Amino acid sequence: MKSFSSYRKEKLQKGGKKSKKRSRRPVSIKSARQILRKYYLDRNKQNKKKAQRSLRKDMGSKSKKTLRSKSKRSYLYRPKKDSKGPTGPGLYDMTGLDNKHKDYKNKHSYRLKC
Repeated sequence: MKSFSSYRKEKLQKGGKKSKKRSRRPVSIKSARQILRKYYLDRNKQNKKKAQRSLRKDMGSKSKKTLRSKSKRSYLYRPKKDSKGPTGPGLYDMTGLDNKHKDYKNKHSYRLKC
């Protein structure tokens, strides 16, 4: 059986991409807000109305996996680059930002500014 490093070398020689790991730096609320907005705009192909609708839907739903800002695991809020499934804000909620908190209906909390 091949080792992981030899398999990776073969893949790179054949023209495969070397994937960049996401930074493990903790995420603050301010940067989480920017990540959230960018995630939904990119996912909805820069259509602001669709992005805002899906963002509201996410904020109104009950969260299963929540992260706290500036914690060890908060880096998981950054989405992976070449992932097929939901990652980052699509999978996790940040406490006080997009989980179902008491002010989630306040327009200023979910308005998309570009």
